[in-house]
Amino acid sequence: MIEIETAGIFTDGITDTVSYDDGTGGVDVSAVVAFDENNGGADMATILVKKSEVANPDYRDSFTIDGVVWRIVGGKNKGFVLGQDENTWLLQIRARQRSRQWRT
Repeated sequence: MIEIETAGIFTDGITDTVSYDDGTGGVDVSAVVAFDENNGGADMATILVKKSEVANPDYRDSFTIDGVVWRIVGGKNKGFVLGQDENTWLLQIRARQRSRQWRT
């Protein structure tokens, strides 16, 4: 698991407001998002959120970031938790945008 140092990160003005949905409806939460530009074209990212706002993240819960839906990935049994401390979760997320080409 990754060790993270989060002191002051949510008060330094570097967070974004994103929508979190655990299946019961979306709520706005503060987050720090790091997009993975070197993942072979896959839309992967890591997201740091407060445990007070996202108490029990689960596989396939979603975050909406700039109108795009990103889902928690990485497997069941909390395999998607990349790191945590007493106040925050560091989670792996993936956008599910697939283009389909229809043949005529």
